[in-house]
Amino acid sequence: MGPEYQHQLDDLFRKIEQLEAVVRSQQQTIDAQQERIKQLESALAASESALAVATSALAAAESALAAAKKNSSNSSKPPSSDIVKPKKPGADNKDNAKNQDGNASSQKKPGGQKGHEGYFRPEFPADQIDEVIEHTLTHCPSCGTKLEDADRAPCVIQQVKIVAKPVKIEEHRGLPYWCPTCQCFHVAVHGDF
Repeated sequence: MGPEYQHQLDDLFRKIEQLEAVVRSQQQTIDAQQERIKQLESALAASESALAVATSALAAAESALAAAKKNSSNSSKPPSSDIVKPKKPGADNKDNAKNQDGNASSQKKPGGQKGHEGYFRPEFPADQIDEVIEHTLTHCPSCGTKLEDADRAPCVIQQVKIVAKPVKIEEHRGLPYWCPTCQCFHVAVHGDF
């Protein structure tokens, strides 16, 4: 074989060695990637398992919550199946409030309801009143401005007090005043109302 062929053969061997080095490097990269893929697959399987457990727990909790929210007023369940929760200590228990008949009361506030015509005791005639006490204001209770006399009837509250007499009837008159700053009327009030 001539030197020319030998030179070509040496070049081919060098190229083969270079290619073998590239293949070894690529094989190492492939091996590392395969190891990483195995790790990721294992982590994915664990995550999928945890997700399945969490999804199952969530479904069970939602089902329990839906069942707990059902009662005789929002489903076909009988009233005897309603769960009665015990009253928390110190809490105002409106749910168990009873009216005078011993029946459960509604959520209405005590006293006259909106739209219901009020009933008031007739006022005592002037000759039965033992004392008239007038309550006055000099300044607006909201803003402090000096008040002006208003051309309105006073706010009258009559109180019956048991005394040695046997009773003493007082009439408290809250005189009305006009506040030019607030543009509204104010009435002096007695502290015992």
